[in-house]
Amino acid sequence: MTGQTFTPSEFAQAVNALREVVRHHPEGQRNIAAICGGEAVLDAMLSPRGLGIGGFAELMELPASTVRHFIREDLLHPWTVNGKFKFMLQNVIELRGIRQWQSLGLTLDETRAFMEAQQVTGMLIQGEGGGMATVTAGMEKPSPETIRELKATTLARIREANARLSEKYDVLGRQLEAARALEKSLGELDLLPTPD
Repeated sequence: MTGQTFTPSEFAQAVNALREVVRHHPEGQRNIAAICGGEAVLDAMLSPRGLGIGGFAELMELPASTVRHFIREDLLHPWTVNGKFKFMLQNVIELRGIRQWQSLGLTLDETRAFMEAQQVTGMLIQGEGGGMATVTAGMEKPSPETIRELKATTLARIREANARLSEKYDVLGRQLEAARALEKSLGELDLLPTPD
């Protein structure tokens, strides 16, 4: 699932439409700003000029090489404007998701499976008239057949990732038990010399 290709005027129009939706819902704006990392990040992401790789990387406090890597790995989906990547609000949300899943120790493939599941869920909500417009403004809605195919594929991948995550959870649980036993043993040791 890659970002769409736009002319500069189409991109500016999509950003302006998104900005209007966000600004007319103050509570939603606060929530989106919190998800993004603050009002300054939200304002930067709603610029009609858009942010390129360097600006987005700086705003997200990442090296540009990491952003490029996430694009190559199909984890970030910036839009293309005049042959250059432009980042939008949904890219901040994607990046937050990547960081969340990777902080749990997931591999890139596992992270990708969870990210795809989130995207498919968003499309299903949008397809049923839900409130995803603030995230997907300007993007075409997929056909019902495309959504069914994505759902089936993503569901299989998420089940595999969940199984691997469960294995990691079990291993981590055993490691935690061993660490607690070591802590207890060390706490009970009397290392003071006995008087003669």
